[in-house]
Amino acid sequence: MKDDPILKDIRKFRDELSERFEGDLSKIFAYFKQEEVKSGRTFSTQKNPRVLVHPEVISPKTMEMMDQSVGNLKKGKASNAVDLNELDKLLE
Repeated sequence: MKDDPILKDIRKFRDELSERFEGDLSKIFAYFKQEEVKSGRTFSTQKNPRVLVHPEVISPKTMEMMDQSVGNLKKGKASNAVDLNELDKLLE
């Protein structure tokens, strides 16, 4: 799965962001919040977002699971889309 083009793009974007903001996660978070406001879309509905970790801190097991999930999605082994509109209403 390491040659997966989607993961390759994600990792490239991650590396570009890290370089652009000198690995400062608070600056990266601020960037995404700014993009969220500009787009008018909500990127995260969590009231207490999780603490971001540097990509190298993500465990190999988690990366393996993510690779497997992307592979399953490409094979069509995925559940139907979930409508989160009702959940958004509850969180307001």
